[in-house]
Amino acid sequence: MTPTCATTSRWILEQDEETGEVDVVDYSDKIVDMINSLGVSKKRARCVQLVHDLVCAGRPVIVWCIFRKSMDDLCRDLKARGIEASMIYGDVALEDRSQILDDFRAGKFQVLITNPHTLAESVSLHSVCHDAAYYEYSFNLVHLLQSKDRIHRLGLPQDQQTRYYFLWEEYGGEKTWSLDYQIYERLRKKEDTMLAAIDAAMIETQPTTEEDLEAIFAGLFDE
Repeated sequence: MTPTCATTSRWILEQDEETGEVDVVDYSDKIVDMINSLGVSKKRARCVQLVHDLVCAGRPVIVWCIFRKSMDDLCRDLKARGIEASMIYGDVALEDRSQILDDFRAGKFQVLITNPHTLAESVSLHSVCHDAAYYEYSFNLVHLLQSKDRIHRLGLPQDQQTRYYFLWEEYGGEKTWSLDYQIYERLRKKEDTMLAAIDAAMIETQPTTEEDLEAIFAGLFDE
């Protein structure tokens, strides 16, 4: 299977202040050039280093992403360091997914890169993997809990540690802000609410997407 990257156009509506006319302008090339000029982010470099260290310690690892391009980039970076990695995403055929998982369990490679939309359910890897790196994550708590369960099951030895690593990027100078961290905090609060509801035998109320976004971006534009 040869990974391919999809490209999309970035269309922006521009209004002429004098005439009021609206034009549609395609900034695809400029935006792509700007993104490419940024180089490797600190988070991506830290993720590659983390995975490298885990593999050198003899510990297989799952890397969870959201975007296909992120998966491609990390896979390429790891292979540049001599680390064999395989990807499972939506376009990978079911029979190929099964073969990749079998090879991972057999120790033929030590890094599996995937996303929760594809591999969050009904896959057990707890017998061979106890480390998971979260490079990207959404505020979907179900996806997070299901992804955690891929490497954690009842019946593991009591002394077996399961480790989850959440990576985030910070922006700004005097006042730093991290979208990743805000999403992580939102997930943590959701999990606390869910556990409290279970303990109290209550029906849990799920927030709307709008409420999630308001919570995540609260304070970002405050003085």
